[in-house]
Formats: sequence, structure tokens, C-alpha cells
Amino acid sequence: MKNLFNKNFRLLNLEKFIVRTLLLITCLSFSSIVMAQNKTVTGKVTDKNDEAIIGASVFVENSTNGTVTDIDGNFTLKNVPSNGTLKVSYIGYKVQFISVKGHTNFAIKLLENSEMLDEIVVIGYGTTTKKNVIGAVDQVSAKAFADRPSSNVTQALQGASANLVIQQKSFNPLNDNTSINIRGVSTMGANTPLIVIDGLISDVGAMNSLNPNDISSVSVLKDAGSAAIYGSRSANGVILISTKSGNKNQTPTVKFNAMLGVQDPHVLFSAVHGWQNAILRNEALVNGGSTPIYTSENIKAMYDNGDCKPFIDQILQSAVQQNYSASVEGGSNNTTYLMSANYFGQPSNYVGPNYGVSRYNFRMNLTTEVGRLKLSSNMMYTRSNIKTHTGDDGFFNGGLYTCSSLLLL
Repeated sequence: MKNLFNKNFRLLNLEKFIVRTLLLITCLSFSSIVMAQNKTVTGKVTDKNDEAIIGASVFVENSTNGTVTDIDGNFTLKNVPSNGTLKVSYIGYKVQFISVKGHTNFAIKLLENSEMLDEIVVIGYGTTTKKNVIGAVDQVSAKAFADRPSSNVTQALQGASANLVIQQKSFNPLNDNTSINIRGVSTMGANTPLIVIDGLISDVGAMNSLNPNDISSVSVLKDAGSAAIYGSRSANGVILISTKSGNKNQTPTVKFNAMLGVQDPHVLFSAVHGWQNAILRNEALVNGGSTPIYTSENIKAMYDNGDCKPFIDQILQSAVQQNYSASVEGGSNNTTYLMSANYFGQPSNYVGPNYGVSRYNFRMNLTTEVGRLKLSSNMMYTRSNIKTHTGDDGFFNGGLYTCSSLLLL
């Protein structure tokens, strides 16, 4: 019996040894496979003249693993999959995608993006190409406005141009009262840039009356050199807006665009308990040198009685946003035309009877050339109906407003 026990014990130890050995071999094999999958790659990025490109971005495609080239155009990138692809890019050059399979060192030559450099940019003195622009000028094309669920031009420009800071002053999503500045606040007074629409000096209200689908391009003039033609009025920068027009020898073209969506408000902050708010109010008053307004008995009573439900959830609702645009454009040898109509409607995100906004736009652009004489006509009609809560500066904005305007340029 004892010999049988010893024999079984030895067999059990042998089985454990075999299992542990197999596990160790498996782990080592898996580690070697993982090590073999990732590698370090190096290289140099140059232009067509073999000049080093400083600061070019080198990333593994579809990942956040990347680096930039140094002063000599060299780069080193670790943990690159053996079957991965490098994405190399730099401003003004075409993006290149390079497979790293079977290679660890690369000589990458970027080619200029001639289409980008030859893009037309509208400036104060007329138009030029992007490669010839001198000064801080940023161009926002019509693509930036396409399919954006915005109620006006100001909202459509948010995030579209660097250093163009747009902040909505009111919690009401239908309120057009926004703060616009270029490169930050420059004076204690007004910091709103000069608005120019098709060569006419305008304001933010007129800009927000435009149909975003009628805009061809927006140029943001940021420095004194590019905006000097407008004099002291351009101290805070200039926003140049060009609207669409027809093309010569173009057959009549009809376009229709419809957008339907839901604006669902989400309040990111959560209210503290009433007794906590009382304690914080007391601390704020003491820090400011004032006397606390809540006693210990008041705070205890708040704690014992509990809180009522936050009212913010009771006054907000989802709102359906509608935007419909139609246009007809064309031209002959010496005449071009464009006519467009737009309707925008959205109920308010505040609960209430018929609160919301509806806006109607009609625009016509007509240009005719007779010899050396060029005649241009630009007509715009806008009507806005807005109904919001009483008050105009606080949490609620409103009253009932009906505004119609006819502008001939």
C-alpha cells in the first residue's frame, strides 16, 4: 500500500512538472510573438528639393502613436506593428501613406499640394491665391457649413477657424446674442470684429440673418496688415463673407437641401443639496468679509427636511429643428444669376406655448456685363418670428419679436 502511494505521488509530481513546463513554453512563445509584431522604425522626411521638413507629423494609421520630425527631418517611432501603415503629413503638402512591412528605415519625400496653394482667398483688396497671401488670413469654405445643424451663421462658424472665439451669452439656444472676437479680448470696450458682407459693412445681426447655405466663403483677417484697407474700424479684425452666385455659360441648375433633427439639451452640472449650498454661501460671504446669512439651525432644518427636485429638468424639452433650402442658378455669356429661398424653424428648448423661432430668407444675385461695364444687383429679404420667455438679459430671454428686412446692394 505504501509503495502504491509513493508511486501515485511521483506520477502526480511528474504531471505537475509537465503542466508547468508547457505553460512556461506557451508564455515564452506568446511573448516572442508579441515582440515580433511591434518594431521601431526610423526615417527622414524631405521635400522635392531634398530639403528637410521640420515638424512633419508621422503617425501609425488609425492610432494615436506618432511623432514629429526634428530639425534635420529625422524621426524615430516605436511600437509600430509589422504590418502597419505610416501616415506622413505637413501643411501645404500631400498626405502620404507608407507600408512598414519588411522595412525599418524610410526616406520619405512629400509633394506640394498645388490645389491647396492655388485656392482663391478673399481679402480686403480683392482676391488672391493662398500661396501669395501675406498676413494672417484664414479661409472658411462652404464645406464647413454643409450639414451642420446650426440655426445661424455665428453658430456655424464656431470651431471653423483658429483664433476666432465665439461664445453664446445666453442659456437660450435660440438667442443670437453672442460674443465674437479674434485672437482674444483686445480692449475694455467692444471687441467685435468688423463684418463685411459682399463688400457692404454690416453687423452680427445682419450676418445671422443670412442663410448659411448661401455663403460661398468666409475670410477672417486677423492682423493689421491684411485688414488695413478698412482703417480703424478693423482694429478687432475683419470677417469677410462672400455669397454664392451663378457661373457664366451654366445651364439652369436646381438644388434642394433638407435637414431635420432634434436638439436635446443636456445640463452638464448637477445641483448640490440645499444644506450644502447654504454652507458654501456662508463660506463665500465670510471670505468676502460679510456676515453669514444661514445659521446652524437653518442648515440643520434643510438637512432634515430634504431637497425638492431640481427645477431645471422641468423646464427643458427636446426640440425638432427643420431647415429647408432651394436655389436656382445659371448664366449666359455675359449674365449670371442665382435665386435662393430658405426656411428655418425650431421650437424652443424651454417648455411653453408656441415658444420658438421661424426664419424666412429669399436672396437674388444678378450680374450683367455690357462691354467694359459690369452691373451687379444683390437683393435679400429676411423675416424672423421669435417667441421666448419674458426678460432679455438673464436666464430666460424673450418676448415676441417679428422682424422683416429688405436689403438691396
